[in-house]
Parts: sequence; structure tokens; C-alpha cells
Amino acid sequence: MKKILHILLILSLGTSTLAQDDQVAKRILDDFSSKTKTYKCIKAGFTLTSIDLKEETSDTYEGNITIKGEKFRLNVMDSETYFDGETLWNYLPDVNEVNISEPDPEDYIIQNNPFRLFDEYQAKFKYKYIGEISEAGKIQYEIDLFPINIEQEYSRIKIRIEKTSMDLHSAKYFRKDGYHFLVEISGMTANPEIPDSHFTFIPSDHPGVEIIDLR
Repeated sequence: MKKILHILLILSLGTSTLAQDDQVAKRILDDFSSKTKTYKCIKAGFTLTSIDLKEETSDTYEGNITIKGEKFRLNVMDSETYFDGETLWNYLPDVNEVNISEPDPEDYIIQNNPFRLFDEYQAKFKYKYIGEISEAGKIQYEIDLFPINIEQEYSRIKIRIEKTSMDLHSAKYFRKDGYHFLVEISGMTANPEIPDSHFTFIPSDHPGVEIIDLR
């Protein structure tokens, strides 16, 4: 009986701590979400690290992204991605080829736009506050997000938000296939003047481009 009571006590304390941590995470996410929603447009540089757990290898790439609502333009790994909120163009300059598709915005944006995590996190994720992390003299909040939809390709997303500026520092995606992807923000500009045409691929700007329409 004492052993059972001891286990129940540990479980009750763990549940209580989890509830408190969730409230801390919610407060941080709410504050960050409120801040990012004031931005009409965001331009950011980043470092993308791809980690293969099976082969124990990793590769790092520099990139940049411009975001305006659901639209974004992404340059990384020798490719350019344009997304106008409905149509996706993936352009490969080396071979002058573009693939056109219409992905599910809900799944695609979450995986390719780390800022979008904060639009609907309460409905799509469970979250847990991990603690404060010190890196390069700056304090960051660390929070784990767990997708409510278990059919997602990733099991967890770990985010870090700088405590003082409330800027996004990084987002790490833990995929179920043994690959992890870490996106670290290296610099961000809020509200640059970017026209909507910036998020649409224009074939005439790329003479001779091969178009592969997958729609």
C-alpha cells in the first residue's frame, strides 16, 4: 500500500508540474504570437541543419525566407520555393526546371514556415515549457510542441524564443523517419515592403525553363 501511495504521489506531482509548465508555455506562446501578428511581412536569414540519425551524418545550409501572411518565398539548398498561399513553385536553377503543385496549406506551411507555428498552436499542438537556456550570453525560453494529429510526419517540435526580445531563435523538427531538421534564425527584418508578385514564379524571368506541372 505504501508503494502504491508513493507512486500515486509521484504521478500527482508530475501532473501538477506539467499543468504549471503548460501555463508558462501558453503565456510565452501567447506573447510571441501577439508580437508576430503585428508584422505584415517578415524577412529572415537562417541556417538549416539536416540530421540523419541512422547514418549519423548531418549537413548544414544557409538560406533566407520572406513571409507575408500565408505567402512565402524560400531560398535554400540550391532551390527557390515560391508559395502564394495556393500554388507552389519549386525552382531548381542548376537545371532550369520548375515543379508546380498545390499542396495542402495546413501541412505544408507548418513544415516550411516556422513562424506559422504560432498562428494556431492552441488548436493543433500540445505544449510543454522545458525551461530557460543560456546561449551566447542570451537567455532563451525552450518549449516542446507535440502535434495533436498523430498522422503528422513529425512527433515533436522544439522551439526557442529569446527572453528579452521575444524573437524566434530556432525550431527543431523531430521527424518519425529518423531525420531531424534544425532551423536557426540568423537575422530578421520586420515589415519590409515586399510586393505580392515576389511570391509568384514568373517563367518569362527564366528563359528556357522546363515546367513540370504536377497539379
